[in-house]
Amino acid sequence: MFSGLWTYFRPQNSYVHVVDLPQQASHRQEPTRISNAPEYCIKTQYNRRQQTPARLRALATVVGMMSAQQALFAAEPVALVHDREGGIRYLPDSIPPAIAQRWFDEAQRNVGWLSQQRMMYEREVAVPRLLTTFARESAGLPAPLGEAFEAVRALVGAPFNRVGLNLYRDGGDSVAPHSDKTDKLIPGQPIAIVSLGASRRMSIRSKTGPGRTIHVELEPGSCLVMSYASQFTHEHGIPKLAEAVGPHISLAFRCFAP
Repeated sequence: MFSGLWTYFRPQNSYVHVVDLPQQASHRQEPTRISNAPEYCIKTQYNRRQQTPARLRALATVVGMMSAQQALFAAEPVALVHDREGGIRYLPDSIPPAIAQRWFDEAQRNVGWLSQQRMMYEREVAVPRLLTTFARESAGLPAPLGEAFEAVRALVGAPFNRVGLNLYRDGGDSVAPHSDKTDKLIPGQPIAIVSLGASRRMSIRSKTGPGRTIHVELEPGSCLVMSYASQFTHEHGIPKLAEAVGPHISLAFRCFAP
């Protein structure tokens, strides 16, 4: 069957989910029930004194049939990938709900969304989402981008000067696993992705060797911070969904070199 470590983090419901899928189904142990958790769970270490998940690692209990995932309360920011520059961190509830909703409404209404084409298998196809980009110093910066720039610069402590926007209209829109291009970025400065509208799942995986795939539910008002270094070691993407889902907007803030 499957092998490797699969991690799923859903911050709004305060769940951290980790699954170590065995090589053979016959090796599966009986599930252990944790109160307020899905039926089949694996335990995860949690450092309550620091109020952050210590390391997402299986303690040796196995999963189940309905969701094959682990659940434990963890409402605080979570470090998903570690490296010398801070890795990849998820900050839930970074933007207050009322402000996040207003930013979403204003972005949908005020931003000039563009549909792009790309070559795939020797034919031109539409990019499965709408996009646009703005510099911080752009004249006539549409609402809410001026406010968002200042808020995210203060939140992360980085001199963001460019924002790329993606509008995922429904579950059929997506972005394939990729790492951000770094040739025009300031080395050592992070990338911050603010999510608005409906939540969407992001998958993060290592570029080399076996390892876990981390699935993060990008809730409205959340901020995912990725280090410059992580772009060389990991890929991230937003897969298509079979179920109906509302529109999702991501604001990806970057530090471009002068």
